[in-house]
Amino acid sequence: MDQYLLVGSVLKPQGIRGELKLAAFADDQLSYKSLKKVYIKDKDGSYIQYDLRSVRESGSFVFMSFEGVNDMNEAERFRGKDVYVLRDDVDELPEGVYYLVDVIGCEVKDNEDNYIGKVQDILQYPSGDIYVVKGKKEIMFPSVPDVFVDIDVENGIVIVDKKRFGEVAVVED
Repeated sequence: MDQYLLVGSVLKPQGIRGELKLAAFADDQLSYKSLKKVYIKDKDGSYIQYDLRSVRESGSFVFMSFEGVNDMNEAERFRGKDVYVLRDDVDELPEGVYYLVDVIGCEVKDNEDNYIGKVQDILQYPSGDIYVVKGKKEIMFPSVPDVFVDIDVENGIVIVDKKRFGEVAVVED
């Protein structure tokens, strides 16, 4: 698992004092207000640390200001950039709870050990998450009760109930 967790993306500068408006990607398992530093990936793939001066949350948006970024012009260079945190800087998740980024790339099998594909993406909607799996065909299925038998991110495997999966999955033609 990657040591960095993607937690948001900068939408735009907010105001004239260098604050940034982010689309928040983490759910309520992560309190943005508890963060002290974040990371932005540089062009060369390295991560640059930014100490936080302030953080506030509003719905699905987070507003942050970085130390040393004091006006709208300085903040503009962050537009469109993804914001990361170190996995070690956030609280450990409770048993059975996982970061969606850790599920992407996992193999999906049914409870009869039939290979279905790999998780390519997880689309988040207010009504629930949609898993996108690429195998012989692209398959999409909602995260609804009784679909998942086990999610083991440590071993990179998701087990779904064959019957329930067959009821809710949509297969690409």
